[in-house]
Amino acid sequence: MKTKNKILTAAAVTFGVAAVSEWAISNNSLEANRIAVRSSKVPLSFDGFRIAHISDMHCSGFGHGNERLLRKIKTQYPDIVAITGDMIEDENSDFASLFNLIEKLVLKYPVYYVMGNHELMLGEDAYNSMMSQLSLCGATVMDNSSTVIKRNNDEIILTGLCNSLCFYAQRKKDTVTPMTLEKMKEMVGEADTSRYNILLAHSPFSFDAYSEWGADLTLSGHVHGGMIRLPKIGGIFSPDFSFFPEYQGGLYDDGKNYMVVNKGLGSARIPVRFFNKPEISVVTLKSKRDMSF
Repeated sequence: MKTKNKILTAAAVTFGVAAVSEWAISNNSLEANRIAVRSSKVPLSFDGFRIAHISDMHCSGFGHGNERLLRKIKTQYPDIVAITGDMIEDENSDFASLFNLIEKLVLKYPVYYVMGNHELMLGEDAYNSMMSQLSLCGATVMDNSSTVIKRNNDEIILTGLCNSLCFYAQRKKDTVTPMTLEKMKEMVGEADTSRYNILLAHSPFSFDAYSEWGADLTLSGHVHGGMIRLPKIGGIFSPDFSFFPEYQGGLYDDGKNYMVVNKGLGSARIPVRFFNKPEISVVTLKSKRDMSF
């Protein structure tokens, strides 16, 4: 009996140590997920154009002054940095740390920022102050707006979609407003489908509407990779209070257009990430006319 108890105790201790170790790895390590996206609409001048995509930091930190995150981004040699929201938690967040991160990033790269549901949950004054400060730090805040990115004589279009909170489930029983093509047009206007369109949108759950609108590539976050990831199953839980979310992380396509979902850098409120390392998505555009990649 004593031997059996010892075995059970040893097994419990081993499991506990393994669980704590995995929790530490899944909440503090950092990996780069490299994805290539091909399209005949990508101009040759943009072949190899690289986007460092980060999301859902929720005030997590990666070393003093986020030096580990900055170093990881630097080693990916991006042309731009795209941030798809939820970089803070609430009005009590350490905004100074985020602004310091932005200030350091803009010294090396153009930075484009779209708001997530946690930014939208801020009070009006805090929200407006954050938007102003992000702009003062040098980021381009994409508030249902578009910008043209030029290389040589070629152009692509970057659009930022800032949803209202009615498109998110904040509680389990919330009714979520579905995104439609008509609502997309009301919010960001018509897409210029003659050029390659990249859409920044915090939530991935309206991919069909994004694609129908004309987004050749959508960059999203929000789902935190499903929080807890299991082999052959994937992510288990979504911040929208659903199990086994359709879009969790990585590259998706609908047969015509693509979406990259970033698994996020942090966790909301309770730091629950298992087998789910914080990540930077590194998206490289490739023209189908160039088959060297």
